[in-house]
Amino acid sequence: MCEVLDRVENRGIAKGISQGIRLTIEIAKECGINKENLIEKIKEKFSLSDDEAKENVDKYYC
Repeated sequence: MCEVLDRVENRGIAKGISQGIRLTIEIAKECGINKENLIEKIKEKFSLSDDEAKENVDKYYC
């Protein structure tokens, strides 16, 4: 039972982080921050690799 709860908790945490990344990107775009600077900040603040940060910015910087 504890394993199931741990998995549910971990999924919730991952979903929250993903939503935080998406909203951060949307706000940064609205404020006029360019993609290159945003990739660096997302990478730094969310401890992502270059590829992960770029993938997220490309996905949400519409």
